[in-house]
Amino acid sequence: MGAEIPHSRPWITKADRLAVEQTLCSGQLAHGQATEVFEKEFADYLGSQHAVSCASGTVGFIIALKALGVGPGDAVIVPTYVCQSILAAVRNTGASPQICDVNENGVLTRDTLAAHVNENTAAILAVHILGRQCDVESLQSFGVPVIEDVCQSFGLTIGGRDAGTLGTMAFFSFHATKCLTTGEGGMVVCNDAGLAQRVRAERDGMFSFMSDMQAALGSAQLSRYSEFLERRRQLWQRFIAVEKEAGIEIDRANENFPFRLIVRNDAPFAELRRAFLAHGVHVRKGVDQMLHRVVGLDDKLFPNAVKVFENTVSVPFYPALKNGEAGQVVQAMKRVFDAA
Repeated sequence: MGAEIPHSRPWITKADRLAVEQTLCSGQLAHGQATEVFEKEFADYLGSQHAVSCASGTVGFIIALKALGVGPGDAVIVPTYVCQSILAAVRNTGASPQICDVNENGVLTRDTLAAHVNENTAAILAVHILGRQCDVESLQSFGVPVIEDVCQSFGLTIGGRDAGTLGTMAFFSFHATKCLTTGEGGMVVCNDAGLAQRVRAERDGMFSFMSDMQAALGSAQLSRYSEFLERRRQLWQRFIAVEKEAGIEIDRANENFPFRLIVRNDAPFAELRRAFLAHGVHVRKGVDQMLHRVVGLDDKLFPNAVKVFENTVSVPFYPALKNGEAGQVVQAMKRVFDAA
């Protein structure tokens, strides 16, 4: 067995380190010119008119909601199959989260949320979870602002357009486990100048800035992001090629943008985690916990999400994964799933 393989690892190169070092030597470490440059580069990459950096993806969601005027008495529709910080973000505005089931791929659809839309609905959160595309256009038919969560899908294209440019606005996370990293940090993008101005005002009022050190790392990573996408494609093809041989069923819902490699298996997760760790491989669920369980709602109301949550496991899959490590993961899958 080789060294233990973490579930996630950022891809940091000499060029990344040099970019941060140059910022350290410049004397401007806090929010400044490098951050403004990164914002413009990011907007240009997406083909968006405006990009506003902030301290995290969660903060990005908060300021997006506040810029839309969401507050007490309002409801925000969110999927149950998503990061728990979404609950905290909605509650931070004084609004109430309206938690909905997802489809068999783990994303909101018009059908899963239709019954929850009412006069109090102020926004809908369209999460492209794990690289799986959410049909933003169909959600917009309710006439409610749609905010895209692209934290796990930077680089996903839908109908020739980048995820993050389809809804009213979108937010991204640059946490160390995400598509590219600034350590911590986030970005809100939109095409409306007035809305962008309100986003920036909310960010400034919260004193929730990205630093120039973070932005320098972000710009360096963005400059070679095509390499990130190519490496994901290479790894995907390698894992797909051994799917039958390894006796596994890879979830293809995120094939267009494989942020994670999700394997379908109905064995108890605790057992799978122990078995993989015995082979030096760390695995996780697609999400740590479903939101409806966090707030005490009945599983019967969320049958699709429960099935996705209980019957899948996420194995190491990221651009920094070395070829030898990928081989170790494949061997671990063969042994674990053969015994499961």
